[in-house]
Amino acid sequence: MASRTLPAMLVVLLLLACSASIAFFQTLPQQGSAPDQETAWVCPMHPDYTMDVTGKCPRCGMDLVRAAPFDVRDYPFDFRTVPAVVKPGQKFQMRFKIFHPGTGEQVKKFEVVHEKQYHLFVISQDMEYFQHIHPEEQPDGTWTIDVTLPKPGYYKILSDFMPSGGAPQFIGPLVTTTAVLRFS
Repeated sequence: MASRTLPAMLVVLLLLACSASIAFFQTLPQQGSAPDQETAWVCPMHPDYTMDVTGKCPRCGMDLVRAAPFDVRDYPFDFRTVPAVVKPGQKFQMRFKIFHPGTGEQVKKFEVVHEKQYHLFVISQDMEYFQHIHPEEQPDGTWTIDVTLPKPGYYKILSDFMPSGGAPQFIGPLVTTTAVLRFS
């Protein structure tokens, strides 16, 4: 009888070892996953205010949204101007596509903050020119807006948005306008 229980015990031990190995590897972070997948209810205006349940922000009264406030990675975005060379006094189009930092997938859902999903600030290097504008979302998830910059120089473009389920973002590139040279 003892000889029959030994193989059975070995099978049970082998199954336990396999189960433990599977459980261990399932707890390891997936490649491309966020460093901290924890979510909470967050105020879109005051991301430092978080709750475990839905409700309203006691500071501003905005509805809390489900987000990942502890994932502080910047969301990569594709920024282009059309035409590629921006000239002062001439209208050009800014185009933005936002991507999730963990999955690389394009983000197409954003939270409303101050009545808009996307805020854009255009600021000249000398701080003499400032514009707060709101690009429009296109059906493919690209955000676009036409802009005319007044003079040659550097302009900081700051994107302010909150991807649904993500953390608030405040990022942006630098745009340089080139002077049109005329020779007599």
